[in-house]
Amino acid sequence: MMNKLKWILLLVPLPAFPNIQCDHTSWNDNLTQFSRLESNYNEHARLFNERLQEYNDSKMYSQTFSTDELTNLWRTPSNKNRLKKQLLESKEQREDFIEMSRAINALMHRSQTIAENWKRIVFYCQKEGAKSNEITANWYLTNTLEMQNDFRILAGKYLTLANQYGMEIDAINYARNRSD
Repeated sequence: MMNKLKWILLLVPLPAFPNIQCDHTSWNDNLTQFSRLESNYNEHARLFNERLQEYNDSKMYSQTFSTDELTNLWRTPSNKNRLKKQLLESKEQREDFIEMSRAINALMHRSQTIAENWKRIVFYCQKEGAKSNEITANWYLTNTLEMQNDFRILAGKYLTLANQYGMEIDAINYARNRSD
């Protein structure tokens, strides 16, 4: 059985358009947010890899047995509990993966705000003629946008796993209905 982990996503609410300039305070604030975002991504990617390995190591009944075999298993009293347990675990895993995808989507949206802040810093650095700061801010902007895409991909991977468990649930339920 896979470990059930619950994540609580804590984001510090910030004003929609903070007073961003090409200054020390704006840089520090955005660098701090970028570092947190990057750390969150790395942790979620690590966790996903663990969960993917657990999924690959698990035995999905729908991939192990044909529909007819699953139907016959439902007809055997000694197997009903195993099937019910698999059904319950699959439902829990599907919900966990959906929740993880939601948490990652929230981080993806957070990265949009951080990217907008970097765009403002680039603008003001350009306006002030601070070329090296403009180039560096552009680098962070590019990396934030790439991270935003990485969050989107990771959220999609979690939904793919959730769908795999959804198919397991459907197959087991279908076989149960056929067995009656």
